[in-house]
Amino acid sequence: AILAAAALLLVALYRFDVIRPGSFRRAQKRDVSNLPAAYWFLGAVMVFCAQIAGMIVAEGTLTFFEKLSDRALVFQVIAGYLAATATAIVVIRMTTGGHHKDGLTLRPRDAALGLAWFVPTLLVTAAVSFVAVQVVTFLDGPPDQIAHEGLRKMLEDRDSPWTKAMLAAAIIGAPIVEEVMYRGFLQSAFVRLLGGRIWIAITLSSLLFAAAHATQVPWHGLVTLFVLGVCLGFSFERTRGLAAPIVIHMAFNAVNAFVAFAQ
Repeated sequence: AILAAAALLLVALYRFDVIRPGSFRRAQKRDVSNLPAAYWFLGAVMVFCAQIAGMIVAEGTLTFFEKLSDRALVFQVIAGYLAATATAIVVIRMTTGGHHKDGLTLRPRDAALGLAWFVPTLLVTAAVSFVAVQVVTFLDGPPDQIAHEGLRKMLEDRDSPWTKAMLAAAIIGAPIVEEVMYRGFLQSAFVRLLGGRIWIAITLSSLLFAAAHATQVPWHGLVTLFVLGVCLGFSFERTRGLAAPIVIHMAFNAVNAFVAFAQ
């Protein structure tokens, strides 16, 4: 049923010129010509470095024994997300110069569209995940139902208040930082570098997005994350704003966490 529904959805999107080749060219596009590709890449690097720096600074303020605790880990993760978000805001303000056509904006209507587009996104990723799991089962036997190492660790101590704080950071903080980094900056860099070839830019940014989770997720999970990245990149280009992919990403993380903790 999931596979059939996903197939019908893709056919409908193609029929109504949403995902058909050239659909972005026929629709209104983002304008990333205000900056060269190198600046867009630099924005992604700065956000990434700020996240690492925030975690390092937070770690440096803790004692040795605190560094080994769950509370310390939560503190470091949240500090990293806050530092990355603050840096992203500064970089966007400094580099865009009020140029709102580049898509680095947050509009309420785009958030509402994100909620609406989450349903087809969940359907497509669920279909891909089902196929990937069937392939793994055929080759090596049934895989672990929890395909994310961080989520697995949370489930081991699900009653801890620090686990709940970490879960909140994963649902709220991670989507904000990752969407600004991978869609806002990296995807824009690829669009600029490739002369407006949007589908190729979405594919490249989605590959990097999936690869960044390689240490936490098995290969069949990476396939699902790649497709999720494509859906997020698509929503970014169609709405020309960051709110939709951020909301979709938050909802995706929340649903996966709910399913895992409900088992």
